[in-house]
Amino acid sequence: MTENEKKDILIQLLKQELTKEALPQNFRDILSKTLQVLSHQEKDLDKLRQERDKLRKESEHFENKSLQLTNYVKAAEDNYNALSKLYKVEHTKTLDQQEQIIQCQTRLKELVEEQTARELVIRQQIEHMKQLSDERFEKQREEYTKSANKQAMGRRNIEEKLMHKDAELNDLKKRLQDLETRFNHMEAQKQEKVNEADFYKKENSQLKLLVAYLQPQQLQAQNQTHIQTLPQPPHNPRY
Repeated sequence: MTENEKKDILIQLLKQELTKEALPQNFRDILSKTLQVLSHQEKDLDKLRQERDKLRKESEHFENKSLQLTNYVKAAEDNYNALSKLYKVEHTKTLDQQEQIIQCQTRLKELVEEQTARELVIRQQIEHMKQLSDERFEKQREEYTKSANKQAMGRRNIEEKLMHKDAELNDLKKRLQDLETRFNHMEAQKQEKVNEADFYKKENSQLKLLVAYLQPQQLQAQNQTHIQTLPQPPHNPRY
């Protein structure tokens, strides 16, 4: 039997004794005071029990909050470490891409210079061939005309030779047209390389902006605590 049960039985016995009419007054007063004292003690004990339960609940609540904060700090630290690793990887990729862009720009410059040199040679060849073809055709036409006049060649033979020379001229013109087609194709390749250079310039600018954006964030994260780098946990109400 517990102490509380014993006290309850004692209180019930005292109440029963007080109901007896034959109980002397002085003894009745003593029993009444005793009953009052026991009742007050019981109320105090109930109050203490309530305070104890309340303190136990608060203790459990704060233990849970402490565990939550510990987990929160651990998660924040893990997130920071992951972010730091991600930044290092992205920074390395950015440096590699910048190096590739520089190499591409250098190669593009070399290709443009080679293309320009080839274009100059082709232009010179085209002009030279045009000049030679015109001079050759006119010279041969004059020679055959003179020869025909001197030898009194028939009109038909002259026309056949002229037609043959016209065919040679057409062949030369076709060759010139082929050269011009090649030249136009090289011009298109040159424009494509220029467009590629513009693309790499734009990409390089974007990479520079990304590096400029990530570097201050890393410096700020290194100068602050792990908790300050993340949103503050919710406010804990007091009980």
